[in-house]
Amino acid sequence: MKNIFMVLMAIAIYSCNNDSNNEKEINAEKQVTENIIEELVSKYRISYDWDTVRYPFSIDYKPVLNTQYQFISYFRVIDIYESDSSNTVCIKASVFYFYFPVSREQINILESSKDLMMIVSIDKIKKIEFGVTGKIEDSDTEDDPASVILNIETPRRYRGTGKIIEIVSPKK
Repeated sequence: MKNIFMVLMAIAIYSCNNDSNNEKEINAEKQVTENIIEELVSKYRISYDWDTVRYPFSIDYKPVLNTQYQFISYFRVIDIYESDSSNTVCIKASVFYFYFPVSREQINILESSKDLMMIVSIDKIKKIEFGVTGKIEDSDTEDDPASVILNIETPRRYRGTGKIIEIVSPKK
């Protein structure tokens, strides 16, 4: 019985030590990211982060568009495609869908890395007029086929264009 107690104590101490180490690693990663953000804000004199600005109308974004550079701290790549012999990336950052021309080098970075941040220069923004959502409802009987319910809505989503100035990984 004493041996079981000692083993359980050793496991508890080890797991507490691991939790402490994991917490230290997470805090260290957060600090590195914060330092990178501070450097970028200083280097580019950034006043706006597209992840935090919210206005009801496209025209309200004029002060943001009037700044030379903006920051995107969290985004997801929606699509990368070729059009008229140039490449374009579509990213979703919060309520914004941004379209940027991209080089092959930028495509490689976007395809191979996660948790990236961007310095961008957005020149146009416009609210998306409508969106369509759908839901499939199963039928209660075999004779009645499943049905699809489509909803057309006017979401608070925006479409913007501009250019990518720099893509940064917080995990240098």
